[in-house]
Amino acid sequence: CADVTGVQTCALPILASVGVDIMLFPLSAFRAMSKSAEHVYNVIAQQGTQQDLLGTMQTRDELYEQLDYHSYEKTLDDLFKK
Repeated sequence: CADVTGVQTCALPILASVGVDIMLFPLSAFRAMSKSAEHVYNVIAQQGTQQDLLGTMQTRDELYEQLDYHSYEKTLDDLFKK
């Protein structure tokens, strides 16, 4: 195990050697998104635009695909047609 910025972390092979079958990382993605969001807001505050960030951002189409948004939208349309 290693101490990374005050947080104890262990690799799966090390934990597997003592019988651990699964590791959960419940906040890793959230913490990564939060750090990214902080950067985005700092750039926008400094530059007044997100233009320089567009190459690192998901496109709207990629976001909709990830969320399966069009299926959700169709479900809502069908629901409210009735």
